[in-house]
Amino acid sequence: MESVEIASDNPKASLVIEAKHQTSARPGSVANRELIEPWIKSMEETAKGRLKITNYPGDVLTTNKDALEACATGICDFARLTNSVVPGKFPLMDLLSSPGIGITSSEMGGYILMKFFNNHPDLVEKELPGVKFLFGYTIAGMAIGTGKVPVRRMEDLRGLKLRVGGRGPAEFYKALGATPIMLSDADIFMSMEKGAIDGWNSSMNAVALLSLQEVTKYYTQTSFFVGPNVTIMNLKLWDSLPSDMQKQIMSVKGIEWAVETGRIHDRLIKEDIEKAIKAGGECITLSPEERARWGKVARSLWDKEVASLEARGLPGRALLDEVLQLAEEYGK
Repeated sequence: MESVEIASDNPKASLVIEAKHQTSARPGSVANRELIEPWIKSMEETAKGRLKITNYPGDVLTTNKDALEACATGICDFARLTNSVVPGKFPLMDLLSSPGIGITSSEMGGYILMKFFNNHPDLVEKELPGVKFLFGYTIAGMAIGTGKVPVRRMEDLRGLKLRVGGRGPAEFYKALGATPIMLSDADIFMSMEKGAIDGWNSSMNAVALLSLQEVTKYYTQTSFFVGPNVTIMNLKLWDSLPSDMQKQIMSVKGIEWAVETGRIHDRLIKEDIEKAIKAGGECITLSPEERARWGKVARSLWDKEVASLEARGLPGRALLDEVLQLAEEYGK
């Protein structure tokens, strides 16, 4: 973070803060064009010229795995991170990505994440030390992509080396019979190409972004969980800002922005499914009977998630019940 002076009669308004924003999204990607860059523009406009944010896409400053520490120590001033490649590090996000809890869209997930986090600011502070939580959203549209073997039934997963992200999804697919392999999205293409994995589990958003249609033939739409993401800010930078600027920044966040981000992701997911089909892929929908079988397995893992939370001193059962209640309320 750097500060430069601009001409002004008001000394408080004469300071322009130049900040760095870290993201794993690739340069020129839809995520950058439709989500990150508009958010940065809104932040700058709301700050009325006192904040200039330079975006560093493609993990230039750090990686998603180390984004929290990088933001806390000032390597970057803003960062977007997810729990997918660091299982167990972010227990609240792990809970929200638990399979079968009823979050069926990115829009719905963004609403629930923000309500849940806003209800527990003390727990969020412990989960994200050294940074200021700004807002969060989720990415739905989870699918299983394979190159040779279509997945239509639980039995088709047996022995399948499957890329996963996050502790909950790993436990889920292990229980279904697959061999989960923890990899970042960026490593999927090469791992598929070399045969190191037989398939991947990620959002359909990743297909066009990572050119996965070149190594994928079958896409099984599962949607048993979502991928939580959060946007954070260096705490020292936050504390150094004048109160009016803090209020301005906090106005560019919240449930409205999380829901809108979710709507954009849901639209992009539909577009990416169409692109996958046009590229020669086959999209598979589980039968109602098969979904019920998978759902039963997902629910059987909830006690394990509760125990994991309680082992860390968190009220696991109460937190799970709250998320389930939020999902039920949203459905109404």
